[in-house]
Amino acid sequence: MKKLLVVLFVTLLSVAAVLPVYAENETLITNGDFEEYNEEDLQPVGWSCHSYEAEYLNNTENALFTCEQDEERGTVLHISVYSDDDAALYQTIAVEPSSIYRLSCYIRTEAVENGAGANIALREVIARSEALLGDNGWQKVELVGKTGPQQKKLTVSCRIGGYGEVSHGDAWFDGFQVEKLENASGEIIPFFTGTNEDTDADAEAGGGSALPYILIAVVLIAAAVIFVLRRSKEGKSGNDAVSTAKKASRSISELELIKGFSFFDCKGGTMPGPTDTKLHFKKTDWIFTIALTAVYGVIAILRLGTLNFPTKPWSGNIGDTARIEFNRSVKISDIWQNSGISYVNYVLITDNGEEIAMSDNDRNEYGNMFRWAKLEKSSIDAATETTGVTLKVVGGDSGRANDPDLVMNEIAFFDPDGKLIECTAADASAAALVDEQSSVPEFPSYYNGMYFDELYHGRTAWEHINNLTVYEWTHPPLGKLIIALGILIFGMKPFGWRIMGTLFGIAMIPIMYCFGKRLLKRSSLAMFSTFIFAFDFMHFTQTRIATVDVYGVFFTLLMTYFMYKFICMDIGDDTNKLLKR
Repeated sequence: MKKLLVVLFVTLLSVAAVLPVYAENETLITNGDFEEYNEEDLQPVGWSCHSYEAEYLNNTENALFTCEQDEERGTVLHISVYSDDDAALYQTIAVEPSSIYRLSCYIRTEAVENGAGANIALREVIARSEALLGDNGWQKVELVGKTGPQQKKLTVSCRIGGYGEVSHGDAWFDGFQVEKLENASGEIIPFFTGTNEDTDADAEAGGGSALPYILIAVVLIAAAVIFVLRRSKEGKSGNDAVSTAKKASRSISELELIKGFSFFDCKGGTMPGPTDTKLHFKKTDWIFTIALTAVYGVIAILRLGTLNFPTKPWSGNIGDTARIEFNRSVKISDIWQNSGISYVNYVLITDNGEEIAMSDNDRNEYGNMFRWAKLEKSSIDAATETTGVTLKVVGGDSGRANDPDLVMNEIAFFDPDGKLIECTAADASAAALVDEQSSVPEFPSYYNGMYFDELYHGRTAWEHINNLTVYEWTHPPLGKLIIALGILIFGMKPFGWRIMGTLFGIAMIPIMYCFGKRLLKRSSLAMFSTFIFAFDFMHFTQTRIATVDVYGVFFTLLMTYFMYKFICMDIGDDTNKLLKR
């Protein structure tokens, strides 16, 4: 009966884990014109508020969200932010998988400064419209993107600031709309991240992000049911007799032990025998361990990171220039860059002498190393047609005196149709700027560049390899040295700086099974605990990113396992055996 309850519990848990994937949010966008609002606090109906300062620093008065009257547009939303913050009014809407949507809104600004400015954005992914800074009259901004193969909802927002791009000032919003498009020209950004980034072909073939987990759950549940039923059938006939014999034997053994030995009795008795520290793995245990490790390993390595990544850098100091030629006169619509360890402080000069900068208000962009980043659209749109550009280094700081001011792995240009512009370097010394155009991705994402704290730990691993002064020194170096091993094997590429953490995460699966078997003594419970561990989202996420957390957890798990094994031993075990554990 207990085994059956365990199986039922696993079944219910597995079903509960996959149900959210299919839960549909039928709520359409409401009150996009902000005409409906609460009389008490003047906040629009159907929308929710968020402020980083309020949520994490308890500064509830820094950002205000109110509806007010505008002479030109009637009732509008007013977001006022006094000091730099990420403040947003957001709403979750229902969408269809693998579909193109256009978000649009009219925005007016006053004295908006720093960061992402006023914009419309998504909350679950880093995607936003062009930043509106300074003073602007009413203008329409848009954001076009495509949902993932399994995506059913989207959280949209009116915003001042952004993730890591805090801003302040006043902005007014009106006429927020979400439209589904059959097709769209120009830039289409992903409205999804993580395992949703499967291709449409995969989704049509049944390869959506939820399917592997469903199949795994079904296989493991079926295996558990068969195992329990088989064991129950084999042991049913002799259970009563065996149980009675075991009870009688245990009673006799306990009585003999009480009569024959006391730890405090110096006269007689025998010492306890050596502790049985073996796991006693059966065929079932090996099947469970190998199956769970193999399935998790495949899922963990799938789409871990690209191996097609620019690795030949161009470097220059203040005043250095490099000419890039196009094969035709063309209007540049977008520019992407992939930089190394340096400030991104340069301008691109067109045939007419117009300057295109990384950012209008701050050219010291330091967090874009080893990933594809886009230049500000406002700077690009100001330029006319040109047959090429001249890159000029205007500043820089790598944190090391002898390093170049600018390190650029690759730069890519796009025309108004969103197509990559063919380009060549006018001088062989600048060839590294455009010699790996095949590495330019369809769109920037985690898959083809650094994100989150990889900017610290992945970078520091690279610095260890090249015997440079390391940037990240607050954590012990072991984790970063292990990351460096993957980079040495596969190169300074997303797959290279992530693979070692993923392998350590895979190695934790059999360790957890052994721990469960040793602690709980039963294969079914060991399998259950390992199953929960293997498909825990935190374990999956932390082992697929180049940070040092996974290594601390791995060695802590090993330490705990052997400590438990040690404390289960007794005085009957000899000293050599105790010390080995």
